[in-house]
Amino acid sequence: MILAIIGALAWLPWAIDKLTPSKIYGNLLSQLLNSGEFNANGEKKIGILHFFKISITCVNKNFNIKSILIDVKYKEDNNWYHGEIYWARTSTWAMPGNAEKKSLTIPHTEFLGFTNVLEKDKSKFYYLTFITNKKELAEYEIVKITFTDFKENRREINFISEEIDSNKILWEDEIWK
Repeated sequence: MILAIIGALAWLPWAIDKLTPSKIYGNLLSQLLNSGEFNANGEKKIGILHFFKISITCVNKNFNIKSILIDVKYKEDNNWYHGEIYWARTSTWAMPGNAEKKSLTIPHTEFLGFTNVLEKDKSKFYYLTFITNKKELAEYEIVKITFTDFKENRREINFISEEIDSNKILWEDEIWK
């Protein structure tokens, strides 16, 4: 009887692992946005282009990404705007507040849109650029990123502008030329 109980308890960590869903946490490290006309997938898009560097941590188990959806709500606007993931090996940005232009080069290995698996108990830095079809430049209120796996399970991280400490947002010189 005691051996049967010990044997059953040996399976407990496996059962807990199988029944516990993964959780995803995100932290915004760097951001920039600009509005204008962009060449996305061979067609011209007019809207706001967002650049984020984020840290993502996945706990309990791996999360296999099937799709990523982005929704943005801007301040003083009741509408939600869908964000289309945008990647260009190199893109040119006009810097806010002056006429200077800089090139942004994001390695494809660090781009969230090309990521298939968020690994269990690991934090990793990712870059993400996306375009919304909002025509005029505006600050976001909420950016909601929804990850869906192959079993249609969804996990979401939200970046709420009021909760972001601007003193902790970093400017990263290595990717800007």
